[in-house]
Amino acid sequence: MRGDDRAGTAHAATEDDRPADKAGPTARIVWAVTALACLAPFVLLAVNIHRYGVNMPHSDQWELVGMIEKSRTEGVGLGDLYAQHNEQRILVPRLLMLLLAGVTSWNIRAELLVNLILGAGIFCFLAALLKRTFSSIGLWSAVPVACISLLVFSPVQWENWSWGWQISWFLPLFCFLAVLCLLTLWPDSRPAWPALAAATVIAVVGQYSLFSATLIWVAGLPLLLMRRDFRKYWWVWCLAAAASTGTYLWEYTSPPLMAGFKMSPAELIEDPRPGIEYVLYYLGRPVLDEKPIFFIGGIFVLSFAVAAMYLLLFRREQLRAAAPWMAIGSYAFISSVLTMANRVRLGLEQAGSSRYTTIGILLMISTVVLMSLAILPGPGKPVRGFRLAPVMGAWLVVLGLFVADYSSEVKAMQEFHEERVAMLECIRNAEIAGDPCLPEVYADPELLMSRVRYLREIGWTAVGS
Repeated sequence: MRGDDRAGTAHAATEDDRPADKAGPTARIVWAVTALACLAPFVLLAVNIHRYGVNMPHSDQWELVGMIEKSRTEGVGLGDLYAQHNEQRILVPRLLMLLLAGVTSWNIRAELLVNLILGAGIFCFLAALLKRTFSSIGLWSAVPVACISLLVFSPVQWENWSWGWQISWFLPLFCFLAVLCLLTLWPDSRPAWPALAAATVIAVVGQYSLFSATLIWVAGLPLLLMRRDFRKYWWVWCLAAAASTGTYLWEYTSPPLMAGFKMSPAELIEDPRPGIEYVLYYLGRPVLDEKPIFFIGGIFVLSFAVAAMYLLLFRREQLRAAAPWMAIGSYAFISSVLTMANRVRLGLEQAGSSRYTTIGILLMISTVVLMSLAILPGPGKPVRGFRLAPVMGAWLVVLGLFVADYSSEVKAMQEFHEERVAMLECIRNAEIAGDPCLPEVYADPELLMSRVRYLREIGWTAVGS
């Protein structure tokens, strides 16, 4: 048996040999309190989504009206779903939104509910990985599990929580983490092929939700190779990745509209500062929306890189526990670089958009996990207080940063709500494309009015009611 298999087996044995009720009533009480602590941010978020959600299309969501009309007349084909939206192929989110629209008369709140459910799934996957990773610290693992609840359900992501179209943002992350859990947590005692088959299907779903989810194939391969029962299927994974990616790129074109948002590689090499600032702003935004944001982003990127390198070089017994978190942090960082490559000329205000904080949060979580693993002893070794204290302290510091910013992000969610209510009133009162408020709703007022008239005709969304 190879070294990484021995380390992985030792770690798994440590976890499997620790029964849930080993500490008796104390353990049950701790995890019951933890469950309540995790539930509180979820409930608060659900209340805010209900309070500030608006049943009207927003921004890119207006693009779905044409497809809704086609689905009600001649029908929507695979080619319609496969067609690009900007630089993305959002086949699965399009299909899901069309199905929801048909069932609910396009009540946007149904899409917001799906986003919340996907967010809950993202939390559950992260919590499962955390519980396994920190099995050696026993009941103390409840602290990071409770902390990530506030991070995942934070109102800092108010744009995603308030915008139904962001199904195409949450779904690929849900798929990415589902694949990591399958390849990491699947029991050694069971055949590997069902987990691999499920992971392959989920990876395709993720890729056809957002281009950056192509990274699922890259992130999954090292995890697959680390497990003896999975590695014999590496060629199946690679073949599926090549087929899915090749199909994705078939007749792919770079949208002319996006050309003005980019800098060429030569320009970025000559002057890398705009690109670096964009990435650091993107990754630091979850905990700060002020000038020191570059500093915060830089700290997390550097800390992630140092902790990952340290574990790779000097703590290989922790490698199997660390591998999924290395994948999560790398996914977040590369996603920020891909966004920068396509939108760097839009500037820092766009880099700090609330929608991107969902990715930045993943980097922060993975960084704290890797730093914790670098401090804690290896599997099966006793954990002493002088090692545990800085680990708990790191989690509480990150938690404190999000708590301090909570009320201001709820206020931003409220302001976004008020803007869209004003847009809804504009649309309800508008009769001609020349109405001066319409450009605030959509860039092409004439196209907007034609879509509004269609929604009025069929009585869908608050626009048509």
